[in-house]
Amino acid sequence: MSILTLFGFRSAIYGRVSFFYCMKHIIRFSFSLFLAAAFILPFSLHHSAYAVSAVSAAPEYTPIIPRSSPDLLYDYAIQLLHSGETVKAAPIFAALGSYQCSADYLKYCLNRIDEENMSLPSIFEGIQSSTAIGAGTWYNLREAVVYIPDDVNSETRSVLYYPGGNGGIMEYGVPALFTYSVRTYLSEYSPSSIMVFWRSSGGNELFPTIEDSYQVLESIAREYNIAIHDLVLAGSSNGGYAAVKAAAYFLEAHGVPTSRVLVYDMGMSFAASILPSAEEYQNIARVGTELFLFDQKDINYQHPKLKKMTDNGVEVQLIYCTKDEHCHITWDAFSLGTLSWATGELDHISEEAYTFAERES
Repeated sequence: MSILTLFGFRSAIYGRVSFFYCMKHIIRFSFSLFLAAAFILPFSLHHSAYAVSAVSAAPEYTPIIPRSSPDLLYDYAIQLLHSGETVKAAPIFAALGSYQCSADYLKYCLNRIDEENMSLPSIFEGIQSSTAIGAGTWYNLREAVVYIPDDVNSETRSVLYYPGGNGGIMEYGVPALFTYSVRTYLSEYSPSSIMVFWRSSGGNELFPTIEDSYQVLESIAREYNIAIHDLVLAGSSNGGYAAVKAAAYFLEAHGVPTSRVLVYDMGMSFAASILPSAEEYQNIARVGTELFLFDQKDINYQHPKLKKMTDNGVEVQLIYCTKDEHCHITWDAFSLGTLSWATGELDHISEEAYTFAERES
């Protein structure tokens, strides 16, 4: 991504925009450079007041910008990001450098600002049908079922789910996504999160499945001028591979951290070789991603694939399922509201259905 692309100069060079449009972006670019320089040159984590005073010179920042610790400055940038104010948030994250997830969020902001990435197709152009359900609307797309709550704001969280199967929308004439289970969940729990239920697992070729599913979720966020945040990824059977791999991919490619990953009885008992690398695990561990593995009791923390996760710093929690038949684990996951538990809308999940395995030291 070049500076020309980032601030619209490429379009100006090729004559696609007016002189005034070009000047608008020159002014915006100059102002951003001023903010970034004012932040970065004098800034240190021990003297965050310098950075604050520099930004405070801009009138739109003055009323609510914090004036003490980097924690508050970081929280303020997060608030801007969640409200879709990526142009304002970017220089603050740039100034904070490697502080917490600042570098990741900066990448997300720059992806939004980059004009080559600005025009994702609207999901509303591909809707085949829709119906009210729970506290929102169910939209049928060819590749996914999308649920959007009636009230969407900067606090709205995001969920992306992958079903099982070998990669197709249909497996032996049966849909890979159990839409009846999804409908039951949405009707009973009325979630307040944006949810994308993908219709295929991606199989052994996870791309472009993961990128396409990300673009659908991101297009919804942009439609409502919010950010993807507190993201929950979930997957059943072979879809578990997609969910875990997506956590690493979204962070690396788009700067989007995943809060929690839920896997419902990983396909082939983790035998496939399409899980993240050690470096990718270390990256998602750095941002605090938690993995919750709903599984059968023959899986334990000493399993080589689980040890690779924990040895690289990932926080893993095994959850044994009372009804441990493969498809029943997914059915219970929806009917017992585990997705709402993962987003924080439920404070617990059924103790009769689930046992949290003790973590080994």
